[in-house]
Amino acid sequence: MDNDPKWKIYERAVAWFTMENASINSSIIPNAFLVGSISGTKRQIDIVVQLDWQDRETTRRIIIDTKRRKRKLDIGDVEQFEGLMKDVEAHHGKLVCTNGWTAAAEERAGKKIDLEIISFEEVLSDPHSIILCPHCESRPHGGVVFFWGPPPFIFFGLEVATLVFLGKCDGCRRFAVSCCGCGEALIVDNSQEVTCGCGYIYYVDEEDYERVLCLKSPMGEIPIDGCPLT
Repeated sequence: MDNDPKWKIYERAVAWFTMENASINSSIIPNAFLVGSISGTKRQIDIVVQLDWQDRETTRRIIIDTKRRKRKLDIGDVEQFEGLMKDVEAHHGKLVCTNGWTAAAEERAGKKIDLEIISFEEVLSDPHSIILCPHCESRPHGGVVFFWGPPPFIFFGLEVATLVFLGKCDGCRRFAVSCCGCGEALIVDNSQEVTCGCGYIYYVDEEDYERVLCLKSPMGEIPIDGCPLT
């Protein structure tokens, strides 16, 4: 990532922070695109977190926007972000910045928008568990996969032992897995199955509104991660 602009490094590092601290049964999409319910257009979002994504009735969406800038966040930044939240039907939001915010911005944020400071120096000092995506070599800044977890998987209401760390490319948004058994890291293409050194098989199932990463196991086919279709 040495040639990436600093804003991109900051965005990617905050995405990794989010993944590292994610709760069980969360799906995280860095550099996501969602179609706005009001605007009808694709909206770019630095990080989308889908809580309880396996249960469609209780799924809650959190969006995170990163602001690496010299000035403080102001009330206009918060109102613009609130508009984005409404458009993509987010239940909660977080603005992450490097240099704080004004009192008016904090008052306007209320309870639905969290404000957080993460300095550029802080994100550079933390080790990243990443791989470069081979499918994104021709992109201007390539594609990077940040692995997170490992949470246990829920299968028919039962907690299943963790087998892999999960990740998504922040360029092409392909799924990725890093096996806890053999240590192999794999990019899972949308059109083919992949097998790690332990013999576990992963594939992508496309539904009407979501791509789902599935694991074939002796217990059956287990959905382990998701990404909204755009």
